Order: sequence, then structure tokens, then C-alpha cells
Amino acid sequence: MTVFLASLAAWLVSLLVTMAVRRVAVQRNMLDLPGRRRSHTLPTPRGGGVGVLAGALLPLLAVVWWYAALDTRVIAYVIGAALVAAVGWCDDVRGVAPLYRLLVHALAAALFVFALHGAGGMAASPLFMALAGFAIVSAINIWNFMDGINGIASSQAALVALALAVLSGAAPWTLAALFLAIACLGFLPFNVPRARVFLGDVGSGSIGFMVAALLVQAVASSNLRWPLALVLVSAFATDSALTLGKRIVQGKAWWRPHREHTYQWLVRAGYRHGQVSLGYLLWSVLAVALVLALPYGADVLPAALWLLATALLWIALRAHARRKLRRTM
Repeated sequence: MTVFLASLAAWLVSLLVTMAVRRVAVQRNMLDLPGRRRSHTLPTPRGGGVGVLAGALLPLLAVVWWYAALDTRVIAYVIGAALVAAVGWCDDVRGVAPLYRLLVHALAAALFVFALHGAGGMAASPLFMALAGFAIVSAINIWNFMDGINGIASSQAALVALALAVLSGAAPWTLAALFLAIACLGFLPFNVPRARVFLGDVGSGSIGFMVAALLVQAVASSNLRWPLALVLVSAFATDSALTLGKRIVQGKAWWRPHREHTYQWLVRAGYRHGQVSLGYLLWSVLAVALVLALPYGADVLPAALWLLATALLWIALRAHARRKLRRTM
């Protein structure tokens, strides 16, 4: 009963806080304006990700306190998400230099990784710590880069979190994943099919942190292996990696806003936000099904083939979108 009530609270908190933040954002003119590097056409308030953060963390803290299960790892998870959210909020309000944002992201990742290190086991390995820190910082920025059209970032996070609720093994991490998924669902009505508020950096960054921290914890507890962790986030990771690599090779400022991700090319070619977000979601549903179907330890080759297939599909979709766009010009 306590978990059911906490889950209901996660949804309600996310819904109500998002509603309140939207009102504040409108009053204070915190708006994302349309532009050449944007995929929306109307001024839209941002900062709604505060609702997801509150819905994901407050019920978790309440439950672990009720059961006296609060430990350093949960504290680091909450503080890390809050740090990423805080620098994201500052960026939404007045702008923060990319280097300062990255330093805060690295600090949040380090706090969580060192908390896991204290639990021993695989997490005590220096190689694991380095990979985990890199994965968390990468996911924070991947979710930020991919949060460019209605519903895509929150729906992906909800799906991956639901999978991790199954894979994480035991409380409090099963609950943390469940509350994150429910909090994302509480936000979605404000972003789909029409965006009445955006996550903002406060939301996309903190969601990326929480997804990555839960993935890292699942790997550290031997409930998931690194190749399958990549499969779960393959839709976002592949699009981001291909786009980042191309921009670096071309000598472009990869950290600046742009519209060169595959999902952005598809929208520019005339596909609706909902169609593109649904396509990404369906691909991730197949990825989750693959991960849940594979026995632990038999995953390297299937994961490699899946990631190769994802890369080839994304390249083909990008080429299709560019051809379609040229035909309409």
C-alpha cells in the first residue's frame, strides 16, 4: 500500500508542480522562442522538468525514510540530480557557460560513483568508476541534446526507467526507477501532442542523470552488463554519437544548439513531432524487449549487432529526411 500511495504521489507531484512552474515561467517570461536552431514555431515556457524532478525524488525520499533505508547511495543520487537540475535552472533563467555546466555535471557524477564505490564489489574497480562517470556525464548531455521535439525526452526516459524497475533487482533502486517513469508520465500531458511547457535544461539534464545513475547502479549490482545498458538507450545514444562525431569532424562547435540530429532532420522534412517521437519510442520498445529476453552473460554479440543496426537505420533515416527535404524546396 505504501508503494502504491508513493507511486500515486509521484504522478500527482509531477503533474501539479509542472502546472505551477508553467504558470511561473509565463509570468516571468521564461520562454523558448522559435528560431533557426529550434524545432518549434511558438514561444513556449520552459522549466517544466522541475515537476519530473520533484515527482521522481520526493516520494523516493519519503519511502526510504519510512523504511529506514536511506543510505549514502540514495543521498548521492538525490544530491546529484539536484545539482544537475540547479545548474540547468540557472541556464534556463539567465544562461550558464558550457564549461561551468560540465563541471557541475562531473561533480554530480563523481558523487554518485564514489557512493557506489563505498558499497564495494564491481563498483570499487577504477575502470568501472571511470566508465560510470563518463556514462553519467554523457547521458546528462545526451538527454539535453535530444530534448528538441514534443515528448521525445520524457517518453524515452519513462520507457528506460520502467525497464530498469524490472532489472534493478531490489529497493530502493526499483522504486527510484518506477518513480522516475511515473513522474515522466505526469509531465507528458503538458508536452504531447502540443507543447504547453518544455522540460528545459533543468529537466532534461536531471532526467539524463537519473537514467544514467540507475543504469550504472544496475551494472554495479550485476543485474545488467554494459553492452545491454547501451542497448537500452541506443535510440538516443546512437543519434547523439553520430551527430557529435560528424560535427567534430566538420570542425563545428558541437556544444551549441543546432538541428542536425536525425530526429530534427525528420521534423524538418515534414514529419510531425508525434510521429518522430513515437518512432523512437517503438524502436526503444524493441531494445527493451531484447534486453529482457537475453540471459545475463550472453549479450555482447547481440548487443553489438543491435547497435550496428541502430546506427545503419539512423543513417538511412537521416539520408531519407534530407532527400525528402530537398524535394520540397
